[in-house]
Amino acid sequence: MVRAPLILDVEGQRIGSIDRWSLEGIALTPELDNVAGFGLLTIPFHGFGITLQVQLVRDQQAGILRFINLGNREFGVLWHFYREIVTGRAISIDRMISAMDVPLDLVPMQETASERKAGQASVLPRFLRTAFFVCLFSGMAFLAYRPIVMPAVAEYCADVGPRLMASR
Repeated sequence: MVRAPLILDVEGQRIGSIDRWSLEGIALTPELDNVAGFGLLTIPFHGFGITLQVQLVRDQQAGILRFINLGNREFGVLWHFYREIVTGRAISIDRMISAMDVPLDLVPMQETASERKAGQASVLPRFLRTAFFVCLFSGMAFLAYRPIVMPAVAEYCADVGPRLMASR
């Protein structure tokens, strides 16, 4: 248990300042006799408050109001504040912001079977692809031969042919 002020509001009612607490929960005091349920826990920090949503359950054996179902972010901020108090260091704003800036939910980074299947292209064997393109380009050359190639060859022969004969 550490002695550092926290402000607790449970179900819309301000309970007041909490002086003794740990990462497990808040020390039971006479003011907290009828307190349990959902609430807001505020950490006074450099003139402003960092508020966390908490759920409190009474644990008579341990003598605390136990925090349950704290999210990753809430636990990280509370843990950072607690650690800085226990070690006696000054709590920097940069470190506290880093503690607050964690993802809410961890996102799985593995590819599902449907994503894997969607990412794979179905490709014909190389032989079939080669044969297809040879046929395609041969067909294009055949179709282009008469209207494009024949006039070009005839014009070339008409232009160059007499010059070749004259140079002999």
